[in-house]
Amino acid sequence: MPDYKPGEYGDWRLSIMGLGHDYGYTTGVWMVVNVPILSRRNKNLKHKWESWMSLTPHEIESQELGVKYGFGHVVVMGLGLGWLAANAALNPKVTKVTIIELDPSVIELFNNLGSLKGLSDDIRNKITIVCADALKWKSDIKVDFLYVDIWKNLNEQSALNDVRIIQNNLNATVIYYWGQELTIYDEVKNHNDIKKISYKTIDHIVNKKFNLPLLIPKDMDYPEMIEKVVENRKKRGLKT
Repeated sequence: MPDYKPGEYGDWRLSIMGLGHDYGYTTGVWMVVNVPILSRRNKNLKHKWESWMSLTPHEIESQELGVKYGFGHVVVMGLGLGWLAANAALNPKVTKVTIIELDPSVIELFNNLGSLKGLSDDIRNKITIVCADALKWKSDIKVDFLYVDIWKNLNEQSALNDVRIIQNNLNATVIYYWGQELTIYDEVKNHNDIKKISYKTIDHIVNKKFNLPLLIPKDMDYPEMIEKVVENRKKRGLKT
């Protein structure tokens, strides 16, 4: 976990939450303390701040496959708090991490707070931050693993189409994007008379309908993970 310190730059603020609780993405309720929160000033109500990212168990669990399965040149769309990028760089299978962030104020805030200072030079030197539009940026070198998280909320309607646009520009070997489990579930359950998700149904949806090289881990029970994610959201009364 990077050493986050409170600070403010432009319309962005990093604060530290005290004692609280959170629901995991795949697990249950957690007691949490000293959670970093990235907030953005409301455009219409300048005194109001809106949370864009917080390193809660839910956030970490919903991103961790992007850390575990990254390899080679990893491109991360969306800087956020930089947690995923930092941990991807620590993965020995990863040789380079390129972060694409649209808002220069987020980059300035991140750099000014020195959140990567705890990393050794060889790990920190793997990471490059580029100020650019994720939907337009093109890489000069091959992209092996693409992670996309450019949305404020999980399961945004535009997510799948945004990933397709990005992939058209990059032609990444493998893609994992934030909340893809919910997109897969929506397609499998809402358009088919299927009681339980299986690798067969996932592969059919991803290959035939999504036409994207999505990460579908086979060394874990990924269908069960998808079911658990949805079960947790239903318990909380959230949209699936």
